[in-house]
Order: sequence, then C-alpha cells, then structure tokens
Amino acid sequence: GEYGKAPPVTHLVHDLEHGRIIIQWAPSTPQRRIAQLRGLFNEDPYHLILTPNTTKMPYQVAATAWGHIAGCKKFTDKVFDVFRAFKTRYVDKGPEFVP
Repeated sequence: GEYGKAPPVTHLVHDLEHGRIIIQWAPSTPQRRIAQLRGLFNEDPYHLILTPNTTKMPYQVAATAWGHIAGCKKFTDKVFDVFRAFKTRYVDKGPEFVP
C-alpha cells in the first residue's frame, strides 16, 4: 500500500515479515522525486509499500526488506536501479510464508 503519512512501525514490521519491500523517503524529498517513487511503487503495488519516514532516518531515501536495507544519502536517478535490484533479491524473503 501507499501511505500519505508514516504508519505505526508495527504495521511496517508485519509487512516486512511477509516479505514485502518498504520504500521510505525523508520529509525533505522534493515532490518530483516522490512522484517518481510512486511510479516505481505502481510497478508492483502488491510487494511494495511506499511511505514517508518522519524519524531521523540517515538517508534521503531507503528500501528495506526483512534484515536488509539499501539506503541512499542522495536521491539520484541511480536509486531506481538500486531499488529494483534490491526488490528482485529480497522480495518474499520474510520469515512468514504468504501464498
């Protein structure tokens, strides 16, 4: 799913347990880049979660999976290739099986 504001952490942990990939952005991320993230999200809305991160995340944008993170301090066009490769490697690898 897509969240307009950060959901409770417990919701995100549950999504990670089920093998989903969470894409998070810092509040300072430009709207243009957030719109591009939505495009990435729309490629696979079943396996991806898109949400802002309002904590003091040390990255501009990050993708997380169960036990793994791809964090980018700067948001460049390379982020999309990194996140697609990350998803390919870690999707459906959580500890709880989901048919």
